[in-house]
Amino acid sequence: NGWNLLQNGTVLQQTLRNYDNTHNTTTCPKATTVQRDENATQVTEKLDYLNRTSEERIWMSFNSTFQFYNESTSPYSLMNTTAESGGPPASYRFLYVDDNCTVMQLVFVNYSGRVLPRPEQGVLCGIWVKPDAIGSESPNCNSTFYEMCNNTGVHSVYSATECTSKEELSE
Repeated sequence: NGWNLLQNGTVLQQTLRNYDNTHNTTTCPKATTVQRDENATQVTEKLDYLNRTSEERIWMSFNSTFQFYNESTSPYSLMNTTAESGGPPASYRFLYVDDNCTVMQLVFVNYSGRVLPRPEQGVLCGIWVKPDAIGSESPNCNSTFYEMCNNTGVHSVYSATECTSKEELSE
């Protein structure tokens, strides 16, 4: 389940998604679990992303705290931002999880009063992968994305050249 995947220090890079929430102005979303509260079943994720709105292409980040919930079909598969969370209010459902990859449904998000429209078929989703496993995701991870999610407009949000520039700059 999603709760077990998001241990302290876990890093997940989004590689594909079937929604364009920022009109291609941001890319390289990466989530790092920076805090985990076992008793409250909450995690805090630091989300880094590359902002393409200026020529400098600035790396930005925010922290979001998520509360996990049980659903009838699977334990701790739904997470919602908490009231004191940074970033946009959002809700995600883990549709598939393995040791290196997860498919997360974007159930709801509110970007400054703008809500993403729901597709006519399928659901809004993204593939998140541990950096060492990018390019060698399990067949089940990819097939879940293409079978359960709307795949009429799939966007790549990961390029090794563009997304690793932050690490090179910080060395």
